[in-house]
Amino acid sequence: MKTHKKLSESITFRLAIIFPLLLGTSLLILSAINNENYKACLSSACISYFFELYKYPLSLLGMSVPLSAIAAAIHRSEEASLQIEETIRQNQFNNYIKHKEDFFAFLNKVETNCECVFSDPLNLYKKIFPNNNNYSSFNYISNNQENNQFLDDLRNDTIAIFESLYDANADESTLTSLIFDIDNITRTRLNLKQSTTVPKSSESILLIWPDNFAQRSSTNILTISKNLTSFALYTHRKETKNDEISSKLKLPNSGATKLKNMEKINKLAVGIDDFL
Repeated sequence: MKTHKKLSESITFRLAIIFPLLLGTSLLILSAINNENYKACLSSACISYFFELYKYPLSLLGMSVPLSAIAAAIHRSEEASLQIEETIRQNQFNNYIKHKEDFFAFLNKVETNCECVFSDPLNLYKKIFPNNNNYSSFNYISNNQENNQFLDDLRNDTIAIFESLYDANADESTLTSLIFDIDNITRTRLNLKQSTTVPKSSESILLIWPDNFAQRSSTNILTISKNLTSFALYTHRKETKNDEISSKLKLPNSGATKLKNMEKINKLAVGIDDFL
């Protein structure tokens, strides 16, 4: 990393002064040695002859002034460039810190709306911005260069939850697996904990939303997925899962199927802690 230094410490500036002086002085001495016609004379003709005779050495000596000025200008340009780079780094650092603070404040609002607690918000931030954001690099957009696997998987799993809820052929095994999938999403991947608002008399201490589990978990996971995607300004890859659930929604009695499956899930969720 380049550091700021004084003009007098610049090698370019020193060479701009010393090199013309050395070259001009050397040529002046050589010219004087080879000229034996010396005499004291201060007339205008003699002075004109002196400058005519030694104009090249004197010109070289004078070159140190414009060259040093050019070197000084280059030095100022380099210093300005360093200051700009330092300002950019400082802005990136400050933006990164502020962005994380905004993200944590954003999660607090999501926690209030969804009645849950994010136990590891920093880890969640790194999952959403895995490569873009650190103390030396920053970008508001999650998929600036590549797809975000975490957000894509969360969206697809959310769609899969609703696909199962609207599945008229879902049996007890399928719905039980769905409970485990929801638990994996909430406790493992999102690092959620129960909110303090959850009644102590609840049947489960591990499920994040034990009361009315099917309805609240599906709705809140959908809300969290949409909110995280929105904060990251992320654009999902096109998937076919939306088409699958859309076709199930169009089936006769799809609403009744959803309610029926939710009732089954809520019954299966009772005592599920022993298997989690």
